[in-house]
Amino acid sequence: MPTKGSVAVALRMKEKQAITKEVAKRYRKAQKKEKTKMLDELVATTEYNRSYATRALRLALKQSQKADVNQSGVETGTGPTTTTS
Repeated sequence: MPTKGSVAVALRMKEKQAITKEVAKRYRKAQKKEKTKMLDELVATTEYNRSYATRALRLALKQSQKADVNQSGVETGTGPTTTTS
């Protein structure tokens, strides 16, 4: 847990989400040993349960990939659209 002097500082949910999002960017490109260290640090910083932290990272990666696709101009539909008249 982050500390300020000798007093523990609790992070707000938005801060934890921002940290998770930043870690996810580096996590995607990391090797296995680096991912283990990054996950350990994320758990220590956010106080997430380890399994929850892995889920949060996967979700953050999925959302960032979705945002990348949307920014590239590629549509993210579920399939071809058909209209009946």
